[in-house]
Amino acid sequence: MLIFLCLLLVQDFIVGEAKVLPRIVNGKLAKQRQFPYVVQIEIKDGNNETFLCGGSIIANDWVLTAAHCTDNATWVTLYYGSIQKQYNSSMKLLVKDHVFPHPQYKRIGGGAVHDIALIRTEWVKFSARIQSIPLATEPKYGYNGPSDYVGFCATTAGWGHLYNNHHGSDRLFYATLQVIDESECRNRYGNYLKGVLCAQSDDEQSACSGDSGGPLVLNGEYKLIGVVSSGSDSGCEDGEPLVFADVSRYLGWIRHLSGVTP
Repeated sequence: MLIFLCLLLVQDFIVGEAKVLPRIVNGKLAKQRQFPYVVQIEIKDGNNETFLCGGSIIANDWVLTAAHCTDNATWVTLYYGSIQKQYNSSMKLLVKDHVFPHPQYKRIGGGAVHDIALIRTEWVKFSARIQSIPLATEPKYGYNGPSDYVGFCATTAGWGHLYNNHHGSDRLFYATLQVIDESECRNRYGNYLKGVLCAQSDDEQSACSGDSGGPLVLNGEYKLIGVVSSGSDSGCEDGEPLVFADVSRYLGWIRHLSGVTP
């Protein structure tokens, strides 16, 4: 019933495995200016291969994404301001000077711990199409306590795959999820997943490849509570829960590096 209510409550919220995720599955097409804080990130690695992720603008010169998106990366290109990539303005940055994965980030199997990274960008002027998203607040029950958001509805968005074996979307899609207890993700993917957000939909809406690094935004309060990290290794259409880095547990690190506060 709670997840059904999530669907009723969604209005203007967009957010974007333990296998690395690519896209939004069974979601809805975003409207222009609905998610002005979402950026698409194109990553080029040392082998000259290109990968796609998402990110969230948290200040004029900072973007928050997933650390696994930056593995072995040499350049990142950020696309701002439109739900269609070809109409976005872009910015290309050298990774070694601009990308800061969490110092405790580590890949484990198909997933990761402390899967969060900051990108320092050139100064971007805000407009109706480009805006920042406020950060989550300090956790009510402390960094070792349960999540504040279990049972709440939240929205994710991205340009990732629309179904298994897809190649990504040229339009921004979004999905509505319910935050569930993190034990559901630990039981499904591994006990190493502690201090994360776990979220799921009862109608198989999901993030997928290309959506990694994208936002999870709390419906009704408009604040960034999660970063897309991982999901089921059996694909994006099985309705399994998704794993998100819990932004509220990294506020000190974010503030220290960027100066951005909730």
